[in-house]
Amino acid sequence: MSINFEKANVNHVNIIFGWLAEPFVQEFWDNTQGHKDDILNFVNGRKEPSNYCEGKYFYWIASWNRHPFAMLMTIQETAEDHIDDIKLSHLSKTGNTYGIDYMIGDKDYFGKGYGAKTLSEFLDFFRREFDGSADTFIIDPASDNPRAEHVYMKAGFEHIADFIMGGDCSGAGKPHHLLIRRFLSANKNHIKAICHHFNLGTPIQAPTRVHGGLLHIMWRLDTDKGSYAIKQLSKDIDLQNEQVIKNYELSEQIASSFIAQNIPGVCALSQSDKHLLITDEYGYLVYPWVNAKALDKDEINEGQALFIARILAKMHLINLCIEGIDQPEFDIHDNKHITNLIKQSTQMRLPFADILNSHLSTLLEINENYLGSIEILKKHTVVGHGDLDQKNVLWTENKEPLLIDWESARKLNPTYEIVNAALDWSGVTTNLKINLFHKMLKSYSESGGLIEKRIIEAAFYGVMGNWINWMVYNINRSINQRELEQKNIGIEQVMQVLPTILRVKTLMPELISEIAS
Repeated sequence: MSINFEKANVNHVNIIFGWLAEPFVQEFWDNTQGHKDDILNFVNGRKEPSNYCEGKYFYWIASWNRHPFAMLMTIQETAEDHIDDIKLSHLSKTGNTYGIDYMIGDKDYFGKGYGAKTLSEFLDFFRREFDGSADTFIIDPASDNPRAEHVYMKAGFEHIADFIMGGDCSGAGKPHHLLIRRFLSANKNHIKAICHHFNLGTPIQAPTRVHGGLLHIMWRLDTDKGSYAIKQLSKDIDLQNEQVIKNYELSEQIASSFIAQNIPGVCALSQSDKHLLITDEYGYLVYPWVNAKALDKDEINEGQALFIARILAKMHLINLCIEGIDQPEFDIHDNKHITNLIKQSTQMRLPFADILNSHLSTLLEINENYLGSIEILKKHTVVGHGDLDQKNVLWTENKEPLLIDWESARKLNPTYEIVNAALDWSGVTTNLKINLFHKMLKSYSESGGLIEKRIIEAAFYGVMGNWINWMVYNINRSINQRELEQKNIGIEQVMQVLPTILRVKTLMPELISEIAS
């Protein structure tokens, strides 16, 4: 169920005024009679002039299951308005800019994940239903309200600067943070280039953000010819590197080849045998939009997990051959590099620094064993998906799977890949269901997949080595990323992957013993 948004109306007045009377709201919100009068003016159709910010605010209500719990205020910011110079310098040059204020008024909704989710979904709603040309949003929490700033950053806003608010509205004369979120439509030339290059037609509304990815940014684009998913590659991807571009093209060729052999999946559109479009140093892949969704970890059932095991066996039995696929590649980080990264995170006082330091010796031991397993895993390889966890499988209404995100597709050891998938689908990041793990291996074997028991320990270290690589990437992202949304994702991923690595290290002897018996 999604959050519902609507313009505030007369039925909401008592609710809003009740929220404004709450001490936790009054601490940071304007509770003056002038503000209340403006709200009344708005819900009654703005029939009279308002002295409160010239009556330019729109008021919105967010509801969950028909229960109002939050209010948002929007105001269009233009060069003609009396706004702070710092805001003036960040107005959109390609679309409309809006200032936004936001509060959760019902305290029963605190601490339940509604904060960033509500704001993020509202922006998509606003651009879809109210102003498709809105591509820049400004929010300016008071400097002494760090909780609000944290929520806004989780919703994709980037901290730009600190300033003293001018004007005569609430907050004037006080220090504030300036946070901004820009959308893809902020560069309409990119949309035009994408539509022209792939012959997608004419957009009928601005692209909307699709949330959930851990590396790239996804958008939905609706045109007069259909609907498409656009993957905007992370700025961390070196698009000057010809090998990187080759790998993206190759991974989509792999996806297309598997799909041609009845492996259910989605691959990128191509033009002149090229899938990747690079414009202004940004990379884009375009996919047909499918009415399917990835399931949360707690939504996965046993039947779906076993389905994935059977698909993986079928992929390995195909033994796909494509020109240009090199020998298997392994991401390698020596212990010195890992140690230095953790030292940097300590110096920067990142949230995960202490726990990484406390487990440093274990991490280095695991990494050494992983490095020693690489030659073993290289001896038998086939082409596989490379990252077949829950987020990379969409499920249709008919409960049919579609494999997506093929960029890790490569030659790899099949025993490693089924062990990796079985751990993921059995809930290793939360609470591993050991019986399901073994059932997936059994289903894979019964479907023709070969599990080499003599290399099973190397396969486990291969899995942990892969997670160490992801951990290293996210430590780097936490240290170096300028975009705060990406920085926060990096921190969250490190905090998640470390316990996962340690959990597998602890469970590995028991799991291997059962497989070997």
